Amino acid sequence: MPDLSIDRLSLHLTGISEEDGRRLARCIGEGLGAALPVGGPAWPAALRAMHLSVAPAEGSSIERISQLVIADLLRQLGEGA
Repeated sequence: MPDLSIDRLSLHLTGISEEDGRRLARCIGEGLGAALPVGGPAWPAALRAMHLSVAPAEGSSIERISQLVIADLLRQLGEGA
């Protein structure tokens, strides 16, 4: 499994509760762990920060928002490899 460490995850959210924000962070962590390919690419040695911007459809579930975040994160990691 690729070695990936996230020291800090900051979410700037509008329109959801603090509880849903925590749930979103957990979904992102769990989903990212499940999405990382075994024996996948080597990530950039030192990536200081990544900025993601997702625009989910109105009424999207927390799970769907986490899927969008994970997809963009993996896309950016793939571009940096």
